[in-house]
Amino acid sequence: MKRLLLLAVLVALAVLGYGYWHGVTHAAFSISTQMPGATGGRGFVPGAEIILRDAAGLELARGRNAMQYNFVRLIHPQVGDCNAAEQAAAGSSAGRKAWQACFEQQARWIPRWADRVNSVSLSTATCDGPAVPVRVRKYAADWLLWWVPLPHVGGKPYTYYSLSLKLPEHRCADVE
Repeated sequence: MKRLLLLAVLVALAVLGYGYWHGVTHAAFSISTQMPGATGGRGFVPGAEIILRDAAGLELARGRNAMQYNFVRLIHPQVGDCNAAEQAAAGSSAGRKAWQACFEQQARWIPRWADRVNSVSLSTATCDGPAVPVRVRKYAADWLLWWVPLPHVGGKPYTYYSLSLKLPEHRCADVE
């Protein structure tokens, strides 16, 4: 009986340990931008490149504003932004597997640098904006609940980073 209880405790610790590990090593990063005077009155510059920097001004990561929506897609150094894989995921199981592989690489890449983001700059075809200090919000993973088999609770835990950029008015000609 003691061995069975010990085994149950070890299994529970292993499950919780896996959830904690997954939450610490996998993340998602959400970025939205707002800018007065942006093209078409949309409040963001479609196709603009967002450069995330550390306290020393070194580049940590890049992203690109979507052309239709105020959503920044992060660009992984090897796999890119996963957009093509995401589009293919709706049509085939091979597309879903490609998207899952791309998403997995993105999710493992983000925690390596996201805590160090200190400033952001915007780059367009005609100009590079100055670095603007930012504060990234971080939401820790619910690793204690990851194993719960309910649709609204369960699932592997991720750490979530969020950044809402309110950039000063851009003085580039293509933003008017």
